[in-house]
Amino acid sequence: MMNQINMLSLLKNHKKILQILPSFAEHDAVSNQVVSMNKVLEANGYKTKIYSNHFPKKYKGVIGEPKFLKERQFDLAIYHHSIGDPVVDIVKHLSIPVLLYYHNITPPDYYAVYNQRIYELLNQGLKQLDDLTGHVEVAIAASEFNSQQLSEFGFDNTKVLPIFFEPKRLNKITADHKTASFLDNNNVTNILFVGRFSPNKVHKDMIKAFYLYRKYYNSMARLNLVGSYVEMNSYLAEITELIEALELESSVHVPGLVTDEEWKAYYENSDVFLSLSEHEGFFVPALEANYFELPIIAYDAGAVASTAGGSAVLLDNKEPAIVAETIHKMVSDQKLRSDLIEKGRNNYVRFDADHLGPKLLEIVKQYV
Repeated sequence: MMNQINMLSLLKNHKKILQILPSFAEHDAVSNQVVSMNKVLEANGYKTKIYSNHFPKKYKGVIGEPKFLKERQFDLAIYHHSIGDPVVDIVKHLSIPVLLYYHNITPPDYYAVYNQRIYELLNQGLKQLDDLTGHVEVAIAASEFNSQQLSEFGFDNTKVLPIFFEPKRLNKITADHKTASFLDNNNVTNILFVGRFSPNKVHKDMIKAFYLYRKYYNSMARLNLVGSYVEMNSYLAEITELIEALELESSVHVPGLVTDEEWKAYYENSDVFLSLSEHEGFFVPALEANYFELPIIAYDAGAVASTAGGSAVLLDNKEPAIVAETIHKMVSDQKLRSDLIEKGRNNYVRFDADHLGPKLLEIVKQYV
């Protein structure tokens, strides 16, 4: 990135940019994008600051609280929207130019019977998205799918800037040996899904398909469902009940939120990445699977196809028997695997920060 910088403009650039998001958390796609954008901006001479209403205590002093925001210290604000939050009221009243970065909002109805708090926050987020029209200079979408939604809400000036993918960060992680040994034991075929336990991910569909795959094709298979289930107790209970009903307790593994080291071990020691999610505003796991040379099977929903870029077998039917047969083909067909892995190598580089950074700078320079 640095070799692309005009050093003269770098020396003269003293503009200050703030990024605002409702909640900052580790292992979170929205937070990761904020950090990645900060790196690009700072590498190009901008001074930056992150503000959020909710963040881990260890970031106190690094991340500011919006209620203490002094906008006169900044020249531009970038607000990341993905859920309802009172911070939108602050954003709407900023006098400096505001750029909206829209990550997508999961349709609230998925949460109606599982988590009333999240259900209400998602509904609030959609209302606030509507309220933000007329208060931002440009609405930036993480995908074409998200851009279409912005247009439906009445945003006239929209641009697409995908989520940044940082392979260099992944290189620095050392895979957890204990997790790798568990996965590699007894020549088990490992099928992986990574993502939070959210109803739109429809984990039960994966379990039903896995049941048939294990019964008719491969009794030495394991399904690993990696991701946080915080605040989703009733949803997790339904999944656990299904696992027990199908007698899959020993072959469906639910480790919850894992460390970076464990996360890497899951990717490095799996055979297929499976996602039957019904709603994706971007689909970051596709790029992770690409990087770790893991072939992908995914239900064609939302931004899945545009993010996967030909590196996945896309399904338009989630019938368990069809999914099971597709898993079998993916595991056994070496040519198919090789072709998808090669396409994956070419795909994830499209989202590298070095590749997308200049587009971010081009947008920013229009307003500061």
